[in-house]
Amino acid sequence: MRKKLALYEATIQGGEKYHQLFYKSHGLSLTILVDEPGIIKNNEGDFQGIYNWSNKKILCFLKKRNIKQILFFSHRIQDVMLANYLRKNNINTSYMQHGYYEITSMKRTLSGVLRKIYRFKTILLRSLDSLLNLKELTCLLYPLILHWVFLKNFKKEFLNPYNSCFVFNEYWQKKHYEIYNCDRNSVLIAGNFDYKNLFIEPQSNYEPERIYICQSLYEDGRISKLHFQQALAQLQNIDAIKYHPRSDKLLYSELHANKISRIPIGSTVIGHYSSLLISAKAMGCKIELIGIEGHKTPKSFFEELKNTNRQKNLTDFCPVEIITSHLF
Repeated sequence: MRKKLALYEATIQGGEKYHQLFYKSHGLSLTILVDEPGIIKNNEGDFQGIYNWSNKKILCFLKKRNIKQILFFSHRIQDVMLANYLRKNNINTSYMQHGYYEITSMKRTLSGVLRKIYRFKTILLRSLDSLLNLKELTCLLYPLILHWVFLKNFKKEFLNPYNSCFVFNEYWQKKHYEIYNCDRNSVLIAGNFDYKNLFIEPQSNYEPERIYICQSLYEDGRISKLHFQQALAQLQNIDAIKYHPRSDKLLYSELHANKISRIPIGSTVIGHYSSLLISAKAMGCKIELIGIEGHKTPKSFFEELKNTNRQKNLTDFCPVEIITSHLF
């Protein structure tokens, strides 16, 4: 019998990315739950849009398909509320780190919040299943609001809703203890998807390129459009661009750079504080940082980048195998 796993993602682009990474795993049956409005279509896998679904409806869907494992890739309010509900109803919930995280950099602009206002509908739907237990709802929402609105770490009273958390390395293992109040036995090192999937060995005649790494700072509402455009204006002699799955590509049209999906090792990689910059340094690329007016680069990013050196055998880590072997 094939092992069944649900992958929960905020966007169709993210769902497609993780489907490609996991579907090759032998004997694994995947269902991709996409928390995004609109019609979700993908001819290569079992994708299901759940934007208008309550926690209870999602639970019924999983039980009907006899899916007992679900893997999340984020800690948004609606994600945590759903994971908490599913865990209490005997669904094993897990989380995989997907990028660089620093609580002080998560502040949103007003325009950014308004662009994402449709997400509050999902939060309300996920709250309905807890309305009959006001104490439970308060205990869940209070630390989430402190975290996402006032940028505070989760308190000891907050029970992390994930049975297991998979992170990049020991640095992030410690961060997850501090930020998410995780049980120390539940945070496991799985490595980084980027090493195998976003980098390639260059051809023998390769001339190193200057590659800009997009980060979803404007798209997620963390900086204004004006400040982001001013940062882009600093870029010079860009040969190629690596988009983020949520990139607004119109913002980058003036760069006149080639789109790439994988970064040749040895390139010069330019960006702000994407986790991909740290991965690129570890893989042997040169790094250039671009500051953004009105947005402070987290000190912890500089700390991790400084302590990152080129490493061998990074591609030996296979996060998919580590995750699936732990779950099943």
